[in-house]
Amino acid sequence: MIRLIKTLLALCCLAATLDAQSVVWKPAGGTLAKGETSAIELVFEDCAPKETPVLPAIDGLQFGSPSTSRRSSFNLINGSATRSSTVTVSYPVVATAPLGTAITIPALNIATDEGTVRAAPVTFTVAEATVGDNRARLADVARSRFIPPPVSVWQGQVFALGYALEVDKNYFYQLGSHLDWQPAPLIIEDWPQPDSTEILQAGVRKIRINYRTLALAPTAGELSLKPASQLVNLNTGTTSFGFFGRAQLEQYAVTSEPAAITVKPLPSPAPAGFNGAVGDFTLTAKAVPLDAQVGEPVTWTLTLEGMGNWPSINALPSREVSKDFRVVQPQARRTPAREGALFQATLSEDVVLIPTTPGTHTLGPVSLVVFDPAKGEYRTLTTEKFTVNVTGVAATPSPAPAAPDTTSTDGETSSAPHATTTGPAPVKSTGVIPLDPLPAAAPVAAPLPTARLVWLLPLPFALPPLLWLVLALRRSRRTDPARPLREARDRLSRTLDQIAEQATPELVRAWRDDTARLWRLDVATPTPRDFPDPVWGALWAESERVLYRRGTAIAPQWIAQARQALALHAVPSWSPLQLFRARNLFPWLATIALLLAALPALPAQPAEAYAAGDFAQAGEAWRARIQESPTDWSARHNLSLALAQQNRWDEAAAHAAVAWLQSPASNATRWQLALAANKSPKVAAAFAPFVVEHPRAVDQLARLAGPARWQFVLIAAAAMAATALTLLVLSGYTRFAAGWALGLFCIALLTAATATVALRAYAPFLPRDTVLVWREATLRSVPTEAAKEQQTTTVKPGTLARVGKDFLGWSQIVLPDGQTGWLRATDLTGLWANP
Repeated sequence: MIRLIKTLLALCCLAATLDAQSVVWKPAGGTLAKGETSAIELVFEDCAPKETPVLPAIDGLQFGSPSTSRRSSFNLINGSATRSSTVTVSYPVVATAPLGTAITIPALNIATDEGTVRAAPVTFTVAEATVGDNRARLADVARSRFIPPPVSVWQGQVFALGYALEVDKNYFYQLGSHLDWQPAPLIIEDWPQPDSTEILQAGVRKIRINYRTLALAPTAGELSLKPASQLVNLNTGTTSFGFFGRAQLEQYAVTSEPAAITVKPLPSPAPAGFNGAVGDFTLTAKAVPLDAQVGEPVTWTLTLEGMGNWPSINALPSREVSKDFRVVQPQARRTPAREGALFQATLSEDVVLIPTTPGTHTLGPVSLVVFDPAKGEYRTLTTEKFTVNVTGVAATPSPAPAAPDTTSTDGETSSAPHATTTGPAPVKSTGVIPLDPLPAAAPVAAPLPTARLVWLLPLPFALPPLLWLVLALRRSRRTDPARPLREARDRLSRTLDQIAEQATPELVRAWRDDTARLWRLDVATPTPRDFPDPVWGALWAESERVLYRRGTAIAPQWIAQARQALALHAVPSWSPLQLFRARNLFPWLATIALLLAALPALPAQPAEAYAAGDFAQAGEAWRARIQESPTDWSARHNLSLALAQQNRWDEAAAHAAVAWLQSPASNATRWQLALAANKSPKVAAAFAPFVVEHPRAVDQLARLAGPARWQFVLIAAAAMAATALTLLVLSGYTRFAAGWALGLFCIALLTAATATVALRAYAPFLPRDTVLVWREATLRSVPTEAAKEQQTTTVKPGTLARVGKDFLGWSQIVLPDGQTGWLRATDLTGLWANP
């Protein structure tokens, strides 16, 4: 009996314990305002979840990151102490379902420290959200909508898609998130940064935030756009905080209005050869050289460019060639028109043909069927056809001399694979292949005497320790953790002085920014409670009242109190002992470690890549050097060699011409220019007179030095003439012989005349903004290929022009006849600067 009584008592205690444990929702139902961020809580009585409960996905309800709080209490009842605990998990939620929709969170079985406890289901009804104390409808305060094309579009057509968010200016504070939208089944480019404007709508001033992008629909039909959602922070009023006031901000989710796009299917049946390309395309081809010898490569290039459904285009049309060619497998290269562009690109493919027998062969034409959405019809793009004349086996060029070093008049030593002469000699290029690339070179100096070398050698070793300590001292001041605090404190002092003279919202915001830095507050929007010092919290609250309550000015007492609080706020000063910290004494250890780790991934040097036959990689490396230093003539010369090896003779000729212009006394650059001029005479036409076998005396004089060197000679001649005139004046008052002055003046005049004649030969190339058009290009009135109504003209290769402003890969040029227009920057080669 006693054992039975004990068992019953234990069961009663267990039942009482289980009854005390519960999990309930608060609120236990009701309404949720659509678009407004609300909070619902899951309350655990006398138990705690083993982990934060994960709620199931529910249509029309978005959950934010939950937060957990705990509370314990002791109660004394009839002399007995009981303990109770509560754990609350709060979930931010936003209702996005239509008004009147009932949203149910199903029952949950949650594992707790007291076992599995069941939370009953809870149902909420979506109600209309209101904003502020006057309970304005959210739809009247903020609305968003898509801006689809005004008419139907074709399947695969690229069209402009917009999104606009309009918010009442009296309520708008800032955006709370990026645009959240699932575009499927549309394909779109990434949304760029929006722009905002102020509009007047029904007598209410609103802020309109516009997004614009490009999109296409890969399937036909009536497409309903999925609603987009965006969080907006609204200023709903002002709350009091003691003597001060602060703005009251609330966050709402604005859902876009319904929108649809009508997508028409492509006309049926599609013609043969149509591979799905829809858009505004151009198909071009190029073959070089057209006169080749057996074994000499012929490059046949096919290029498709324009705006269209590039995600659906994977390859160019196939090409047929004679069996008398050995074909090198082509590799297509796709280049977007700009970073992030999906619908505007260039697809290029080079087929290298090596003739094996003499004869006449025809390449092309190549055709591609595309659908033009602007005209609503299929269109066949056809390239021109090329006739290649192949003659007998190419003659082997004679080898170059063994010692090809030569020195240019610009003071740079280079290796030229031709005659070793002291002065510039005429070069007649009869070879059919480029020479070896120039190695990197620098001027040399004469050896020092032994005695001077002995005492100069140890002298530099005293500099590194001294420089080390000085740099470590400077770095310790720069990396001092308290430095931002001291700078913020100094700026606060100056800002308060300016506020005392004239308080403006910009100065108050500057004070708030530096105050947050001074107290190291990392939150996006600090509140007065974030400040450990209540005085600073009160000052912060008053600044909010000044910024967000109309007609409120800064009180003199606030300025005095802010100055006093700033004076009492101590900031650590800088200590010189910080220079002995490892991060200040040894900042380069991490850099060395990173360099050592990156060594295996370093690319090969350009000359090594060239020697290995990887002309494309070598060319890109030399092109990168030119981007950093446009006047690096040796890198430009070597880039010309790499391009020539790839049979890109037009571009090779342009870089060869510029390399020669920058260093005309180098036999290597003169050889390459002569070779490139034979292969691409149009591009190098303006430079050809300087490298012919028998140039004019004026051209032969000019190529002794570059334009900059001749300008220096002219300046030196002017200084010499001024000195001679000064000495001539002195001869009238002293015993100085006037003959010496007259002789010096005559030498100056002769030197100036020589330099002037040379510069006249270089006259077309002297302006620093001169560019060379290296391929036939279309000069456009506006920098776009989309506008079909604009006036255009053709610019021939080899044309010299002056470049003006640039715009998204386009350069505005001025031709010699005064004609202006826009060309692609890739069609231009700068003589002295990159276009």
